[in-house]
Amino acid sequence: MSGTTSKALDAAKSSSQQAKNTLKTMTEETSTTKSSLLHHPYIRPALPFINGGLAGMTATTVIQPIDMIKVRLQLAGEGAKNSARPSPLAITRDIIAQGKVFDLYTGLSAGLLRQAVYTTARLGFFDTFMNILKLRAETNGSQIGFKERAGAGLTAGGLAAMVGNPADLALIRMQSDGLKPVAQRANYTSVIDALSRIAKAEGITALWAGAYPTVVRAMALNFGQLAFFSEAKNQLKSQTQLSAQTQTMAASAVAGFFASFFSLPFDFVKTRLQKQQKASDGSLPYKGMADCFRKVARDEGILRFYRGFGTYYVRIAPHATMSYRYEAPRPRSRLGAAVHSFFYPNEASRLGQRTLSAEREADYYARSARNSEERALSAKYERNSAEYDAEYNARLADREHQRRRQA
Repeated sequence: MSGTTSKALDAAKSSSQQAKNTLKTMTEETSTTKSSLLHHPYIRPALPFINGGLAGMTATTVIQPIDMIKVRLQLAGEGAKNSARPSPLAITRDIIAQGKVFDLYTGLSAGLLRQAVYTTARLGFFDTFMNILKLRAETNGSQIGFKERAGAGLTAGGLAAMVGNPADLALIRMQSDGLKPVAQRANYTSVIDALSRIAKAEGITALWAGAYPTVVRAMALNFGQLAFFSEAKNQLKSQTQLSAQTQTMAASAVAGFFASFFSLPFDFVKTRLQKQQKASDGSLPYKGMADCFRKVARDEGILRFYRGFGTYYVRIAPHATMSYRYEAPRPRSRLGAAVHSFFYPNEASRLGQRTLSAEREADYYARSARNSEERALSAKYERNSAEYDAEYNARLADREHQRRRQA
């Protein structure tokens, strides 16, 4: 009878293994379908660009009011050395008093277009360059160093800034329009309206006004992030006992500070150059980046270049953090997974797939255990039934034997 039970248990295990293999095959087929789509020759190269653009546009939607205040701070008191120094709170109150709360989102369409172009290109170029460098390093049996990473970051930032300059210029024009007298305001309705009207009135080349400081700003921003993130991360590893995730966040904050310090003067000049328009005699307030630096330093003071540093840092910090998605450890909680998926979009889909796969596997093993238990109970019942039948048949045979002897 024990053999019958053993056979039943073996059958249960065999059925369990077969179900597991079937589920595994279905999962692999589903993953293969998704993977084949993501690895399509026309889709795979575009993924870094798409992920970067979506992340940048999401961040822009959140920080657009901060960017609006930053631009107004940079343009306040233009040409006057001893002008009143407005605070971010005062700028916010003035904007709301003149219109509506949603005026803080003036130029959002231009900001989204800028991120769709600039951040998509910047992160996409950076990922592409890094992949090329990784392949070359693997071929040579070496590792990617700071020099290669910095070169990739600077090149990606410069190229993306040049491509995104028209959208950046439209953003500055839309945000600064409210500073003009009512009769002189352009009242742009959207980024497309701003770009078309600027190109028509000032020429296509006017869309690249301030391109030089824009490119230098992007390169300074990337240099500050790369150089000081690496150094801060190394110091935190050797001097503290913080977790890897805390080290990454702290190093990102330090990198964001120095990125702001190096790039803010160029951002200031970029804003001034992109905001300026020709006077009635055809002249411009500034002839170029060097002239703007000279006139601002002479008329407004050196410290004017760092006006609104705190606001600028709050605007830059999330982007500095987002740049180090490859350095971040995998989250250990659902909250960590949510934050991770926002800042590190390239990992979000893979993390979701791993979590779903683990949940399915756990559910499968639980069902297999229940099935095995039920089969064991069924085998036990069959064994008891067989023993009863055997005993009953033995009694019948014994009675028949006795009856024949008596006959």
